[in-house]
Amino acid sequence: MIASCAVTVLAADAVFFRNGVRLEVLRSEREGSGVWLYSKSGMATHVEMSEILRIDPILPPGTAAPAPPPAYFTPRALSDPTMQLVEKMAAKHGVDPDLVHAVVKQESNYQRRALSSAGAIGLMQLMPGTAKDLNADPWDPEENVDAGVRYLKQMLIKYRNHPRQVALALAAYNAGPHAVDRYRGVPPYRETRQYVRKIITNYNAAPDRIPAPASLPAAALPAASVGGGQP
Repeated sequence: MIASCAVTVLAADAVFFRNGVRLEVLRSEREGSGVWLYSKSGMATHVEMSEILRIDPILPPGTAAPAPPPAYFTPRALSDPTMQLVEKMAAKHGVDPDLVHAVVKQESNYQRRALSSAGAIGLMQLMPGTAKDLNADPWDPEENVDAGVRYLKQMLIKYRNHPRQVALALAAYNAGPHAVDRYRGVPPYRETRQYVRKIITNYNAAPDRIPAPASLPAAALPAASVGGGQP
């Protein structure tokens, strides 16, 4: 239970829970599959993101409201079984769900039966060979997302000491880690560079996006780190 307190301190965030409760807090900090909520009294409470619809900043009077987030990050969309599957697998493997959503959006636009001209299959567009290596049936949505998130996490861990960890992990997901290592960065392939740029843009557009600590092995780095310079 999150305690309330009558201390007169301006709150910075409004937290909307799925059970209809609205709570004002001083700040919120994303960590793994949950978020730390800091009350006006200084109390910190950890809540799973699955319990929260959204977190909105409380704007000073006269401040214009921010543009609405992309449709695929809205609370309504998260009620969809496919969206819930993405959330589930992101939490299972400790990868930022906003990043996984951005990858799935780019790869298949949440189409469970997607098949590319190159033979990539399903929500996270696994190649048959990659799916076999990950011991997954790419046509099974749950196994597809589970394997895709595992592979993405492997790439995040592989490049965790690089200042552009997320960009390189995404490039490796698209073009393979050998290409990233060969060029010591995002390969100069037009498709891969556009892929990385679009995903990072959508990732940073998530309304509750709060950068996780860079020390977490599979955590996404802050926007300033992933977006610096051209991919």
